[in-house]
Amino acid sequence: MSHRPPVLLAAILALAGNAACAQHGADRAAAEARQAAIRAGLNTSVASFCFQAPETDETAMTVQVEDLPASSLLPGAGAATAAQPVNVGSYLYRGDGVRITSDDPRFAGLIIDPVLFVPRLPNGDRLVTWNLAHATGGGTCRLALTPPAPPQRQRSLRAAEVGARAHLAGYRAGASWPFGRDRFIGLMHPEGEGDRTLIVTFVAGPDHETRVEAETPLAFQGIRANAPIHGGPWSLLVMGRQADGSIVQATLGAEPPIW
Repeated sequence: MSHRPPVLLAAILALAGNAACAQHGADRAAAEARQAAIRAGLNTSVASFCFQAPETDETAMTVQVEDLPASSLLPGAGAATAAQPVNVGSYLYRGDGVRITSDDPRFAGLIIDPVLFVPRLPNGDRLVTWNLAHATGGGTCRLALTPPAPPQRQRSLRAAEVGARAHLAGYRAGASWPFGRDRFIGLMHPEGEGDRTLIVTFVAGPDHETRVEAETPLAFQGIRANAPIHGGPWSLLVMGRQADGSIVQATLGAEPPIW
């Protein structure tokens, strides 16, 4: 039986960790790039944030992208901009959100994977759309389907690993994400019918303290919490399939600490 040298093993583990964090780091960078572009008056169109699939890719899926108004997250809210964000509970919406639709029949088969935070087909193929939440103005994007990713340890499973779970009467716990050793931010949904979503924070331990931070009429099945790269507020990314068949993505700002 052979044994890997310690240095080689450490390098393999480091590469695995880097791969797991790549999407989250890229998303933080995209969000900050969009805010910088807005301040500088530069282009933030869908074309700028769309990772267009090659024309030779016959499996690519064409999607239509529309801006997500703040009133979708909070009925009655006015327009949200980087300079004038809208409060959605404890968080700020700066207009970083989109509604995605498609005439491609495969689009109807996409489900939001709460662990991988990506729309995927039943065969595991993924449609990478996270970057589009940072675009404005609407438009069309032709996206490549990527094959299933190799199994990796996911931070979205951390709460289950330590036995932490959000508890509120009349609601069931959904996806969650850690932002500390024993603290989590997660989604909760009404028992039975209904698309409403609560965003909650909760802790591990015997008391399982759960606090409601925001409520929205939209259905979200995936959540991420990203620390800023260069200081500033945290950001929350939420994604969900809606009753009308569309997929909604939005970024919410949260001044640190989240808790």
